[in-house]
This record gives sequence, structure tokens and C-alpha cells, in this order.
Amino acid sequence: MSEELSTNTKDNIFTRFGLGVISFIVGLSAFSIMKLLFILPINFIVTLENKELMESVSAILIIVAIYLAVKFTKKLNRTGTRKSRNIKRIITVVIGIPCMLITTFLLAVSESL
Repeated sequence: MSEELSTNTKDNIFTRFGLGVISFIVGLSAFSIMKLLFILPINFIVTLENKELMESVSAILIIVAIYLAVKFTKKLNRTGTRKSRNIKRIITVVIGIPCMLITTFLLAVSESL
């Protein structure tokens, strides 16, 4: 009976969907952290003369940030106990939300210049 119950819970589409949504949110938060780490230095060195070059460099760095966020999320989902994974997820989301807001603000300010 317990084997049947654990199999049904593991294969339940709602459980898998919920885990996918959680993984997406963690990945988006990790991406926001990486993006802030890459975009912040670029905003300090951009001038009117090198604006096009910096846009190209930032596009490449965004792709790198996506790759690193995916790797981080996969590693986080694989390693540690369930409790430690949950703690790491919460920390990533708590740090990622302010990073997302700061990055959005920096990009809006740099666009207006």
C-alpha cells in the first residue's frame, strides 16, 4: 500500500507541475542575481562612444547568465537533503527578487540616458 501511494505521489501531474514552477522561480531568481553581477559593471563603464559595443557585450553576458542559472538550478535540485535544498531555494529567491528590482531600475535609468 505504501509503495503504491509513493508511486502515485511521484507520478502525480500536479506534484510535477508544482516542482516545475518552483524550479522556474528559483532559476529566474538565480538569473536575476547573475544578471545584476554582469550588468552592474557594464553600466559603470558605458559611454556614448562605446554604447553599441557594451550592448553587444551585455547580450553575450546575458546568455552566460542564463547558462549559469540553469546549471545552478540543476545542481541545487540534485544535491543535499530535502531540507537543505528548500533552504537554498528560499535564500536564492529572497536574494533574487531585490536583484531583479535593482537590475530593472538600472536598465531603465541607463535607457533614459
